[in-house]
Amino acid sequence: MIDYISRYGLDFNPFIKNTKDIVVETSEYNEIIYRLNYLLNNKGFGVITGGPGRGKTTAIRSQG
Repeated sequence: MIDYISRYGLDFNPFIKNTKDIVVETSEYNEIIYRLNYLLNNKGFGVITGGPGRGKTTAIRSQG
């Protein structure tokens, strides 16, 4: 098995799923965080949809 971290000079494994340590704050990520905070502050409910691997679970878990 290849050690990709040392082979490519990485500081961490970027392929870990659903981790709070690796969050890329894109405009889409910031938008979902804004909407989650809005729902939290207004005691609402919402539905998050998107294709596989789009970061739905990661965004929700990053707020916990």
